[in-house]
Amino acid sequence: MKISEHFAKREFEKSGTALRLGISNVITDPEHLLNLSSLCATVLEPIREKFGPMSISSGYRHPDLSQALGSKPTSSHCFAEAVDFECFQSPGNNHVFSWIVKESGLSWDQAIIEFCPENSEDPFDGWIHLSSKRVKSENRGDVLRAVKNDGKTVYERLN
Repeated sequence: MKISEHFAKREFEKSGTALRLGISNVITDPEHLLNLSSLCATVLEPIREKFGPMSISSGYRHPDLSQALGSKPTSSHCFAEAVDFECFQSPGNNHVFSWIVKESGLSWDQAIIEFCPENSEDPFDGWIHLSSKRVKSENRGDVLRAVKNDGKTVYERLN
């Protein structure tokens, strides 16, 4: 099922962890499908237009999958409002992230550059997490960087 011009529902449901653990990671809630449609149309399609195809590492997460991954069942991923991705035809994750938060004019809830140091020699270290609510006035516009500190993930506020 196509969600938008360049994105299919299965791209957001695919999870190796869900397969290994026998967790169904299929979006069945109509509200979640509407959330995903909004995410694709208002956020992901403009990014794809600018930087080319995306590699989605994590999209929708059933709450059981979220828990298995050590995340909360309240994660935006569980409501089909978030995606972790990279654009491998771009200059790199920091470049795409900077464009999203400084130039794009897109509305998002959280933009997080995850485990990608600013001065990294590999432009594709880490990934970008982006979430967006269907009701754009509910988006907080948080800009964060995820780093490891003493083995724990810490989120540094950038705005």
